Amino acid sequence: TSVIPAVFPCAVLSGLIVRLGGADKLGRLAERPMRLLFALPGEAFCAIFLGFLCGFPVGAKTCTELFDRGSLSREEAERLLAFSSLASPAFVINAVGKGMLGSTKAGIILFTALVLISLVSGTLLSLPARKGHKYPPTFARPAKECESFSEALIGSVNSAADAMVRLCAFSAFFSAI
Repeated sequence: TSVIPAVFPCAVLSGLIVRLGGADKLGRLAERPMRLLFALPGEAFCAIFLGFLCGFPVGAKTCTELFDRGSLSREEAERLLAFSSLASPAFVINAVGKGMLGSTKAGIILFTALVLISLVSGTLLSLPARKGHKYPPTFARPAKECESFSEALIGSVNSAADAMVRLCAFSAFFSAI
């Protein structure tokens, strides 16, 4: 009653953004900082942004979509996955901060710390990948061919539905335990 309505629309939206070329467009703008900070292509910014904004599993799903499209290598996807999937700001600020700790301010502090820890982790994880590599200062990969809106919508809904089934299955399993 709460997981699906909160996560499913964000999961569909992330699929649409990737399938319609939004990650490629954002990637062109974010290429240089993404290479400098995380040794990742600019398209990875989309997974980080959506992961921070919408929470888990949207960051992981976006990362998978980028890998499936060939925008990320396996090694890049594994590193990105390690720091782009967090709890959503709504969950941390409202459920944990306000609900459990009795303070919205505490929730904001916790979420800010979570984001900073993720960014530092991403930077540290990039160190081995940066040794001996000189990345081009401009967008390195050609833009992927975009799907039509109807193809992108159907693919995004199907992919999000699969992610929801898995998320609900794990939620039910761990609730039972």
